[in-house]
This record gives sequence, C-alpha cells and structure tokens, in this order.
Amino acid sequence: MKKIIFLLSAIFIISNVVWGFMYFKRIDPPSNIVVQVYNLNGTGEVWDITDYKIIVSPNKILRGHGKLAYKGDPKNVENSTYYKFEIKKINPYGKDETVFVNEASSEAGPVGLLDNLDDIGLHGTIMKASSILKQSIFI
Repeated sequence: MKKIIFLLSAIFIISNVVWGFMYFKRIDPPSNIVVQVYNLNGTGEVWDITDYKIIVSPNKILRGHGKLAYKGDPKNVENSTYYKFEIKKINPYGKDETVFVNEASSEAGPVGLLDNLDDIGLHGTIMKASSILKQSIFI
C-alpha cells in the first residue's frame, strides 16, 4: 500500500512539474506583424518636403527625418526671428490633427530657419497606433 501511495504521489508531482514547465515555457505561434513604410514627398507654393518617413506597425507609429527646402530667395528668410512648422494628419472624423510642431523665436537675432530644415519630425518618438490614417503634410 505504501508503494502505491508513493508511486501515485511521484506521478502527481512529475505531472505537475511537466504541466508547470509547459505553462511557463509555452511557445507562442509566430505573429503576422505587418509593418508599413511610407516615404512622402510634397511641394507647396514656397516649400518642398522630401523623404519624410512614416513607419507603422500594429502598436506604434514612427515619424520623421524629412527635409524641407525653401523655394524662394534665402535672403527673404535669413533674418527671420520666428518660425513654426506643423505636421498634421487627418483623423478618423475628417479633422486635422497635429502630430508634430517645431517652433522657434528670437529677440536677439535671427533664428537660423534655413539651418533647421534638414531633419524634421519626431525622430523615433513612439505613439500608439489604433489604425493607419491618411497622412497629410501641409506646406
């Protein structure tokens, strides 16, 4: 009788160890993660934007690294004491939603507008993505 109780106890303990190991070391099936990459270019009346990237995965959106180029005479903006540019998207309700703003002002001299246009955007800042929305850049 002692042998049977010992044998059943050993089987019980071994089965619990095996099930516990399987539970904590379970293998998740490979996910079907889809990553979408958008490389945007656009033109406006006085500005061009090139290589603005948007990378969308199921749980985050990365934006940035675009370049703005002024199409006019640089002398028109070289002494600017203020600038602001915004990157917007259209939300699911059809309204503009700002996703990035860069603004600078100076009282002691120019802000160097043309020096700050080579790498615009969020530079790796992560935002939750609920769905891919139509992206628009307003120039």
